[in-house]
Amino acid sequence: MNWYVVAVAIVLLSVQSRAASDTLVYSLKDVDSIVSIRSAMLLADKESVAALRADARQAAVLDNPVFSAELPLYTQSKLKWFDSGKNGQYGFSVQQSIPVAGQRGLAEESGQQRANAAEAERLLRVHDVRSAYREAYARLLYAGHSYASLSRQLELLG
Repeated sequence: MNWYVVAVAIVLLSVQSRAASDTLVYSLKDVDSIVSIRSAMLLADKESVAALRADARQAAVLDNPVFSAELPLYTQSKLKWFDSGKNGQYGFSVQQSIPVAGQRGLAEESGQQRANAAEAERLLRVHDVRSAYREAYARLLYAGHSYASLSRQLELLG
């Protein structure tokens, strides 16, 4: 009965080795490029860093001025809509907020610091993901070599 189990194991291993010969082979560079292109977490981090950099650039410029006008909609004395006569009251204004005492520079600097911190976190996350994939790659490579070694030993025994 023990010989029967060994024979079945050898047949199964030889069938698996033939099936494994047509599988894809990835190098470590391939794994790194696939992870960096397809990882949703890394892509989201990259986009958030780009958004923070855009916010920092936006902090460097002044806000747009606000124009407003007040015109009479209806003049009751003349019973006219949108009266542009001599006696109407009109109001026009332009508002521009100007930061005082270096607030714009501080906002720009803090925006750059937030963007740099987010970039550092992103690089740390990229490193963590890459190291996890490299560890998995090494485990699979070791398992493949162990499988090949064991199948050669079984062939020598059988």
